[in-house]
Amino acid sequence: RQGVEWLNKNAEKNSKVVLVFEHHPNIPLIFLRTDLELQNKNRSGYLRLGEYAMTLTYQGSENRSYFDMYLNRLVNPVYEVNVDGVPILKIWKNDEAHLKNEFKAEEEDNDLKFNLSESGFNMDLGEIRRISRLEIEYDEKNCESLKVGYVEISKDNIKWEALPGILPKAWRVSFMGEQPSNGKFIEPFVGQKIRFVRFVLSPANTCLKNIKHIKAFYFI
Repeated sequence: RQGVEWLNKNAEKNSKVVLVFEHHPNIPLIFLRTDLELQNKNRSGYLRLGEYAMTLTYQGSENRSYFDMYLNRLVNPVYEVNVDGVPILKIWKNDEAHLKNEFKAEEEDNDLKFNLSESGFNMDLGEIRRISRLEIEYDEKNCESLKVGYVEISKDNIKWEALPGILPKAWRVSFMGEQPSNGKFIEPFVGQKIRFVRFVLSPANTCLKNIKHIKAFYFI
């Protein structure tokens, strides 16, 4: 309720509002100004389309989804409710103005190499870098749609960390809809310092393995 009151007082007219992880019933619409649009489909992640994003925060919530990780690591909050110095609610405005300075410059690699495996495919970035996202183009001929997939990252190719969210059910960027689709797939990251990326995919002949081109973006 405190977050809603702040939005009613401070959000620009006709602003879009999303909940970072929760569902719409957490906020009765009668609490919000009538011009504010509450739709989680407007979670825009790295596209930074200017939505206000609100969530209750607690230990572990910063790593439960891509959107949680993105906001907590890359964006400065515009409002917090603190108890004994600990934030229990945060609101972000997901736009360029509130992006932390260290994440404002990117460079890209248009010729990223990959290796196919029975379980998916792997990539070696060549050195440890702060990754922003991967953009993949693939062929949809003579293959099956992705049923289950997840992504793992590593610095040394020995210790691996699985990213939250199982594909295709877990949408990384809700505004973009379900992925992969129509021969394109984007996997966003949050500046993790890594060298190796591993996609574990099922079925074995899923279309996402029919890779035509991979482009990588890194934070400078």
